[in-house]
Amino acid sequence: MSLWFETIRIDSGMPQNIKWHQSRMNSTLSRHNLIAEFDLKEYLESLEFDSGIIQRCRIDYNQRIAGDLILPYAPLPLGSLRIVEADAINYTYKNVDRRALDNLRHKRKSSDDVLIAINKRIADISYANIVFQRGNHFISPATPLLRGTQLSLLVERGQVQLQEIFIPDLKYFDGWIPVNALLGFCPENLRPINSISFT
Repeated sequence: MSLWFETIRIDSGMPQNIKWHQSRMNSTLSRHNLIAEFDLKEYLESLEFDSGIIQRCRIDYNQRIAGDLILPYAPLPLGSLRIVEADAINYTYKNVDRRALDNLRHKRKSSDDVLIAINKRIADISYANIVFQRGNHFISPATPLLRGTQLSLLVERGQVQLQEIFIPDLKYFDGWIPVNALLGFCPENLRPINSISFT
């Protein structure tokens, strides 16, 4: 049986965005004709977190919780991207087997990470969704490799709009922001669009 995972931000001892993590877990299981035999909120309430730091809590699961890992959260430096085209990749579900993504990340050369394009459409960074800024608007690819819980929250709130973005469209944006459950959404950390390399 496949094994999937969720990575949850623990801020001041409190798990964040539980609703969206549970929703993605349920959707993943449903797509594989399975039903969750656990409640994520109840499970998290059984764990002990440090209220003085930000932590990352990884939950591995299938129909049941298969394990958890709680660690202090230290974001990776992420100031530059290299576009990598990967038309055959599929990571619709957050599977513990990330070899395909890891193989792409090895192609980043001197950049901090890769920006994955599928059939010329911009998708994701190797471990985050990406949001582009144009003026006062924030736009994320309509066809991400994996739709993150933080992105779902931002779309629901109307803070981010979804749009098909092709590689040549990137020059029309001012900058980009990585977004995932741990990073949150920080427009003040906008990276310039010219920090994306095409070669």
